[in-house]
Formats: sequence, structure tokens, C-alpha cells
Amino acid sequence: MVGGDVMSRPDFRKMMEKLDYGDEDIAHWESDVRGEDTVQVAMYCHGDKPIMRWLYFSMRDGGECYRTMPPDFSRVIAEGWKEDMMDMIESGGIDRAQTYVQDTLMKAFATGRLAPPL
Repeated sequence: MVGGDVMSRPDFRKMMEKLDYGDEDIAHWESDVRGEDTVQVAMYCHGDKPIMRWLYFSMRDGGECYRTMPPDFSRVIAEGWKEDMMDMIESGGIDRAQTYVQDTLMKAFATGRLAPPL
């Protein structure tokens, strides 16, 4: 993995157009709408015949548990997601994804970057 970004669906569509994805492929992607609580991860492989693979996951409880988190928690989680995902993929430690949110917050509490909730 060499990079990552968080994009809206319209911005992702523009990226697909820039990468010369055909209208049929773009229309197929656009028709696959899985709801507000679903995150789509797209992996793009460069080359003579570039490929893109999509992975989807839905947040438990429709993401409600994350919407009730203090904004500072969300900020800390968002700050390092790209580097942490790259490390998980490159090291093969993908099982760490199961506890990513908890581990990230605990590290922030331990280093004083974040105050634990009372």
C-alpha cells in the first residue's frame, strides 16, 4: 500500500473517470449503494491492466456507537488510519483491525494525547 484517502462517492466517481474506467463499470459501481452505515474500501493496483477491488463493511448498530463518541476520539482515530492500515497490510497483522479503535484510543490515553472519559 502506498497511500490512502477518504472520499465522497462523487469524488470517487471523478477518480474512476480520471483512471479511464468505462461508463459501464462506473454505472455498475454507482448502482451498488449499501447504505449510510457501510464503508467501502477500494484497492487500486497500477499496471498495464490496472485493477480495482472493493471491500465493504457495515458498522454494527448502524454506526450509532461511533456517532456518540466525543469528537476528540474521532479525531485521534482518523489521524493515523492510513499509516496503521498500511502497516497492517504490509506486516500481515490484519487481525489487529479487530481492535484498532480500542487500541488507538488506549494508546492516546496512555500518552496523554487524549483524556479518558469520566
